[in-house]
Amino acid sequence: MRSLILLAIPALVVGSAVSAQTQKQTPLPLFNQVQKQQKEKNQQALPKLEPAADALVLEHPIDPEQYVVGAGDRFLISIFPLLEEDFLTQITAEGKLIVPSLGMFPVAGKTLAEMQRELDRHSREKYVSGKLQISLVGLRYFRVHVIGAVNLPGIYTVQHINRLSDAIAAAGGLSAAADYYAIQIRRHSGATLSIDFSNYLRTGDLDANPFLLDGDVIFIKQAGPTLPKVTIEGRFSNRGIHYARPGETAEDLLMRIATISRNQDLRSAVLKRPGAEQGATSIFRLFAPKDSANGSAHGHVLQDGDIISIPSIRDSVYVQGAVQYPGAYPFHSGFLARDYAGLAGPNFQSDGLTSFQTRHHLSGEIASGPDEPVHAGDTVEVKTARRIVMKDVLTSAATVVVQLVQFFLIYRSLK
Repeated sequence: MRSLILLAIPALVVGSAVSAQTQKQTPLPLFNQVQKQQKEKNQQALPKLEPAADALVLEHPIDPEQYVVGAGDRFLISIFPLLEEDFLTQITAEGKLIVPSLGMFPVAGKTLAEMQRELDRHSREKYVSGKLQISLVGLRYFRVHVIGAVNLPGIYTVQHINRLSDAIAAAGGLSAAADYYAIQIRRHSGATLSIDFSNYLRTGDLDANPFLLDGDVIFIKQAGPTLPKVTIEGRFSNRGIHYARPGETAEDLLMRIATISRNQDLRSAVLKRPGAEQGATSIFRLFAPKDSANGSAHGHVLQDGDIISIPSIRDSVYVQGAVQYPGAYPFHSGFLARDYAGLAGPNFQSDGLTSFQTRHHLSGEIASGPDEPVHAGDTVEVKTARRIVMKDVLTSAATVVVQLVQFFLIYRSLK
């Protein structure tokens, strides 16, 4: 027995030593490792937040006092502490909202604030300790009619966050004959709004660009035949015939139809007014100083038959005549006529490097000489040498003489 005990003692000592060595060889995990493992567990436990497919695009948060609810609007409702979970509900096609445990309420046509106050009152009457909270989480879609002087009249699907301008854009925009000043919006309630849409186009007045409601009928009438008919020329989408408002100037009309952009050369814009006599036309400069001596159009009320011409900005200089490579060249500030002629390469027919003519497109004036300053849009012409001109004249004359002699000989032979 004593011998067994003596044998067991070394075994226990060896086992303890081995266990201690094993613990020593397995270090404790570092803090950052534990933190990483815990983070991975949390990420697996938490659901990912995905962006909503019908995320709202708003100008600003919806005003409950202004937003009118209708069939299809969706709400998140909670009654705490009586109900543990929130629930989604929406207004039915009949315009009623079903609130579980509270009832069904007709709400279509009321503002969001009015509906919230009414449901809160019913909740307090039924639940002494409960508090109802309702939030708008999804906007309804509805249809409006756009008819009259638009490019694509028809029925369009919109939301309450859409304005009159959105419906007009969906209908392809206003036609050239549209009357901007008295657009009608006929409400489902029977009310009719008369909108001067030009106030929104000119100044951004949002009162002239109202929000849409279910069943709106938008009617844009054509301008009356008594309004002045004005033609707008230029390289832009809304060129053509437009009707001017009584007392409207050219600048007012261009601002109203949103024609002016950075691509137009406003320095060259003019108003052409046909005169009483055949072929007589008066020309006035637009956007010129009021005291301009060149005929400013400031204060000139538009008349029937007026033409507004706005050329595009020219960023090239045109070289023609006796050159090897005629055509358009990029405008360089400070370049003279001789510089552009050098770029085009005068050919053997040119009259040296001195005989140039520059046509200024703004004034229409023609200046001669190699040192003439050149502006964007101008045309530089390299004149042909006189000897070449004389040679061409003599060649043409000789050809005519030969033809006459041949005709005379044929005539004599026939006799």
